[in-house]
Amino acid sequence: TIFLVLIRYLSGLILMTMTERRILLCTLMWIIFLCGASAQWKAYLSYYEPTEIEQTAGGKLYVLASGGLFSYNPQDQEVQTHDKTTVLSDCDISHIAWCKAAKKLVIVYSDYNIDLLSENGNVENMPAYKNTSMTVDKTIYSVDISGNYAYLSTGFGIVKLNVSDGSFADTYQIGFRVDYSYTDNNYIYAASSTNGLYRASLSSNLLNPNEWTRTGNYVARPKTMDQDLLAVVDKIKPDGPKYNHFGFLKMYGGKLYSCNGTVEMKPGCIQVLSNNEWILFQDDIATQTGINYQDVYCLDIDPRDDSHVMAGSREGLYEFRNGQFIKLWNDENSPIESFNKRSKDYEMIFGVMYDKDGNLWALNSQAPTQSLLEYTKDGEWKSLPHTELMRLPYLFPEPQS
Repeated sequence: TIFLVLIRYLSGLILMTMTERRILLCTLMWIIFLCGASAQWKAYLSYYEPTEIEQTAGGKLYVLASGGLFSYNPQDQEVQTHDKTTVLSDCDISHIAWCKAAKKLVIVYSDYNIDLLSENGNVENMPAYKNTSMTVDKTIYSVDISGNYAYLSTGFGIVKLNVSDGSFADTYQIGFRVDYSYTDNNYIYAASSTNGLYRASLSSNLLNPNEWTRTGNYVARPKTMDQDLLAVVDKIKPDGPKYNHFGFLKMYGGKLYSCNGTVEMKPGCIQVLSNNEWILFQDDIATQTGINYQDVYCLDIDPRDDSHVMAGSREGLYEFRNGQFIKLWNDENSPIESFNKRSKDYEMIFGVMYDKDGNLWALNSQAPTQSLLEYTKDGEWKSLPHTELMRLPYLFPEPQS
């Protein structure tokens, strides 16, 4: 009924007053919100590269891979993903650590948010550290467990977290970066890549920086995972994309095409979701071209042949067929220009689109004399320079020579 009423209102939209239009807009926004609230969301995350593995007393594995989290129960062979659409409070995990005494997994995110995940799936969020405004480096470099406590090594010292009751116990502002920490024989140790190895008695006033004394040089902790556990993880990790880079999306022929879409100097990637499976376009292109393959901004599919894809990037225009790299179009074989004439890493194509006849249009907007280019279906390049599209404001500083 409400949709019929809205349709009637829409039919007379031109005759509405400004106030009536605002009321209608608010009503539509609420309908969209309510519909979205009942929708079922699914996250497509990468689990390609395991970086940390934690094992419970019962043998359950928690795996941090490419910033995502999944678990594996060897008793029933169940693999379960954990993300923001299910139980977690945030995205992009930087560290995990299992607290045996509290039977909880400490989850630290790149934005300094913290979750505690229990074995039964319950999550306690601890946003206080994230929300605390500080002028020092808040980066959490490691999470180390001792009894019921998790020691968060940060850019300014150590934060002590009570995992059992989900509270912050203490903050030790030692005054320098701590890469990792540990307790041993009634002492707590702070290993700093900038200042060396320090320690203090657990019975002393750890809030006082003077209680911490230097006892040796810094020794980096090996970042290796148990090879037996890693072999298991490699066999059971969930299917997903290789990269978590999704700045550009395009639906075509029932498939979801994606690429970086942003200017962040990240590895170039084109990933396609087809029939619930991820297909990765060739990404070792630099070995063939000798030019960095980074930041694929956009792509389009040839209307005459959907196996043929053209992608605009930082380095020019990449051509693919059946997911395999064919050719790089740049200043050597096309009118495409670099914005500074000194680097082949800055021959930027920010937009590509095929017309209905199969001609490709490309935007080389930061070039000094080029802007709009056409690559015809007959294989010819045409330049249609528009001064208003040239030398748009830089998205990043010009590189030094």
